[in-house]
Amino acid sequence: MLAVCAMTPVPQPLPWEQKLKQLQQQRDILLTRLEEIRSALVQRVQHEDAALLARLSIAPLKPRHTGYGLLPPILKNTPVVSVRPKQTFYSLKWLQGRLDEELVNADQQAYQLTGTTVLDSLELVNGFEKSLKQIKTLENHLSYHKQWQKAVVRYPEYFAEKNRLVALAREIYTPIRNDESSQEIAALHRQLMQAVAPFRPASGLALVNGEGGGKQLPLTICTDIEDQEFLQTFHSGAQDAFSWSPAARSRQFSVILKWR
Repeated sequence: MLAVCAMTPVPQPLPWEQKLKQLQQQRDILLTRLEEIRSALVQRVQHEDAALLARLSIAPLKPRHTGYGLLPPILKNTPVVSVRPKQTFYSLKWLQGRLDEELVNADQQAYQLTGTTVLDSLELVNGFEKSLKQIKTLENHLSYHKQWQKAVVRYPEYFAEKNRLVALAREIYTPIRNDESSQEIAALHRQLMQAVAPFRPASGLALVNGEGGGKQLPLTICTDIEDQEFLQTFHSGAQDAFSWSPAARSRQFSVILKWR
C-alpha cells in the first residue's frame, strides 16, 4: 500500500535570529584574530619585559551567566546618597556597529605588529587589553539578545509597556541633567513610581503572624541565577532596605524571602 505523507514545513529563523547568528560569527572571527595578535605579542615581548608578558597571559573575558543581563553587580551597602540615573540599552544595530569597529581595530593591531609602523611594546599591549575589555561588553550583549529577544517577540504588549516606562524615565533624566525645577522632577518621579509599582493586592500574598510578634510577608522570588553568593547578597540587601528599615521596625513588620 502506498501512502502520501505530508511534509512538515521547517520553521524559518526569525530576522533577529538570523542577525544574531551573523553577529556571533563575526564575534568568532574577532576572537580568532585577537588570539593571533596575542600570540604575536607574546613572541615579541617574552624576551623584553616579564611584566608585559604576564599581562598577555589573560584569556579573553567571558560573559556573565544567564540572568545577569538585566542586573548590575550588587555592591555592599553604602550611605544613601543622591545619584544621577544612567541608561543601559541593548540594540542589535548598535552591536553590529561595535563589532565592525572592533574588527577594524584588530586589523590595525595586526598591521602594527607586522607592518612598517613602529610602536613600542607597551602601547601594543595596552591596545590589546583594551580590545579584551570590549570583548566582554560585546559578549554580554550577545548573551542578552540570545536570552531575551525571543521573549520580546512572544510578549510584545509587556515589552511595549516597559518601553513606555523607559520613555518616562528619560523625561525625568532631561530636567535633572539640565538642573531644572526640583518640583517638576519630583512630579515626574511620582508618576514613574506609580506606573512601575502600583499597589495591587495579589492572590497568594498574605501577612502572617511572626513568632516574636509583629507581621511577616512571605515572598517567593523566581530566578535563573544560581550564584549563591549573589543571591545571598541580594537577600541581605532586601533585609536592610525593608525589614530593618526604621518604618518596618517601628511597626514590627518584615519580609521573608524564599528562592525558586
